[in-house]
Amino acid sequence: MKVKIKREFLVFFLAVMFITLTCRGGIAEMDAGNYTLGGYISLGGGFLADPPLHRNAGFLEKYIPFPEGFLAETDLSLKSKDGLEYYRFWMSHPGLRDQDFLLQAGKLGVYHSEIEYDSLQHLYSTVNPFDTSIRTLVQRLRFSGYYNPTLNITLFAENDFLKRTGSQPGTYITGPGNPLNFFTYIRPIDDKQNDLKVGVEYDQPVVFQGRVSYHFSNFDNENDLVLGRQNTTNSFVALPPSNKANYVTGEGSLNLLAYKTRLTGSFSYGWLSENDLVIDRNGVTIGDPGLDDSTVNANISGVTRLWPPLTLRYSYNYYDFSNDSTMNQLLETAFGENQALFKAEHYSYLRQGVNLGADYKVNQKMAFTVGYSWKGVSRKHELGSTSSHSPQTGLRWSPTNWLSLNANYAFTDREGHNNVAFVNPTGEATQVPLTYKFYAGNLIRNNANFIAEVYPLNNVTFSLNFSIYNDNFTDSDFGIQRDRGWSAGADVSWSPHDRVALSLGYDHQQLRVKQLAATFLINDEPGLVGGDEGPTLITSDSFDTVVARADIKLIPNKLSLKTSASYSHSTSDFHNPVMPNLNESYADVDTWFNYRFNDHWDVGAGYIFQMFRISSAYERLFLRGITAAGAPGNDQSLNTLGGFYPDATAHVVQGFLQYRF
Repeated sequence: MKVKIKREFLVFFLAVMFITLTCRGGIAEMDAGNYTLGGYISLGGGFLADPPLHRNAGFLEKYIPFPEGFLAETDLSLKSKDGLEYYRFWMSHPGLRDQDFLLQAGKLGVYHSEIEYDSLQHLYSTVNPFDTSIRTLVQRLRFSGYYNPTLNITLFAENDFLKRTGSQPGTYITGPGNPLNFFTYIRPIDDKQNDLKVGVEYDQPVVFQGRVSYHFSNFDNENDLVLGRQNTTNSFVALPPSNKANYVTGEGSLNLLAYKTRLTGSFSYGWLSENDLVIDRNGVTIGDPGLDDSTVNANISGVTRLWPPLTLRYSYNYYDFSNDSTMNQLLETAFGENQALFKAEHYSYLRQGVNLGADYKVNQKMAFTVGYSWKGVSRKHELGSTSSHSPQTGLRWSPTNWLSLNANYAFTDREGHNNVAFVNPTGEATQVPLTYKFYAGNLIRNNANFIAEVYPLNNVTFSLNFSIYNDNFTDSDFGIQRDRGWSAGADVSWSPHDRVALSLGYDHQQLRVKQLAATFLINDEPGLVGGDEGPTLITSDSFDTVVARADIKLIPNKLSLKTSASYSHSTSDFHNPVMPNLNESYADVDTWFNYRFNDHWDVGAGYIFQMFRISSAYERLFLRGITAAGAPGNDQSLNTLGGFYPDATAHVVQGFLQYRF
């Protein structure tokens, strides 16, 4: 790597040295009448040395852009000298895609208010030949606050405003049959969402707390485009429709001191509406659906301590979603031959759950936990129902003062009904399976976890963890059959000196999913994906992660070094001659020196290294695609809509000057 120091960066550091060396220490705190000013101002900048090409930077910029150019972070507070009244301003990365600004004001026991603006990007792809920046930008403006007219009553309000712009990848299935009957497209994003919450809370210390609130949510899609290709059947796509939601909620908690019991509960009723235009498969607007849905959500839970060693836990939850879209004639007309698929995804359902548990403390060294859970889901229109039973047990044991052991195990037995969706192909009298709904099928699950913490020396902490799970879907004629995996890890922390703190961690995960593909024909097309040997499809995934960190005080109260590094590697084996193994690696190093001239002035310099690698065979596959017969070619360019990022390496150098009040 060749690092070239930019002239602006050099001038900045010369200015830093001049300011800090000529400063005589300032004052211990800054008075402003009856207030005290505190916090810090941190200003600086950064640049990329040998920056990667734009098309190769996708993975490294997926959520946060490179922190280059002018950089700043500020946290200022103004407090009254009696400590009751306060004001605060916080700012991070102004002008960048992850910028954040927060302003607060309040008086303890009387009121609090704040306003915040922040943004976050999601970069899907930089290698699309038609659009080299498939990304969305989410901007949020938030207001919140509360006011206490009395000691027991609090009025509160909050409003979140989100604006999303940009584009994102999309895939549209053009009909049952050959799995390659789909097309991908770039979906434009230009929508707004507003969430308003208001309410009142009553607090009677020790005995009762309760609140009543109202929540209004409005989603407004300002893009009325209809996407499609005239030469492809069933290829017209309408963007997400505008809609509204209202919720009224009551919550409360009650302490029954005589029975050593605390009860909490909530009830919420919501009504939702959507009256946006409906587009049929030919791209024709056919009217407004006038949809109205409702939700009912209730929860009650309790904790009882009959006597000091024993604690009982219990809860019940109820959620009912009423959706009338499957009864809407206009929507059925719009979906045409795909009504079976439409009904399989839009339905009303009732979900309930019961949880029981007990904690028993044998002595200071040992405690047991036992529990039982029941969950039931009933979907209308014969779209699947389940009932599951899950006993659990756990142990906490500390045989010595340098060893702590924690273990738990849970078993789940779920019974399902109507777990296959059917369709009537054109020209056939009998129904054939369309899709298997794994969430509505029989399931046997085993899940165990173990954690050991060891303290062999006063300055050494060591921990081990292990977990394993096994899901078996026992009645699936096709679709997912088994999902199993395990993980193990270890962490060690060591402080050889009061000026040195070191830590090292490692984690490994192993996953394996087995699926059974449909072997029948739909519209004379095979139900297997081209190239798959089938009907049994197996995917194995492994993940390895190493994390290290060091905090070193090179000169006490003057010079410090903080550095952290991580490396992760994953491998996906599709057990398929056409699909090569997917190998990905990611490395990150973040090193910072900080020098304190006095109680007020600090200067810092940092270096950030990031690296992403992907297997070249998988890269070639996504660049060329595969044909319907499973051979390389067809120029599908599957990478162009996200899910694929080329190799990239980035080196970032940063410097900051900070003043503390």
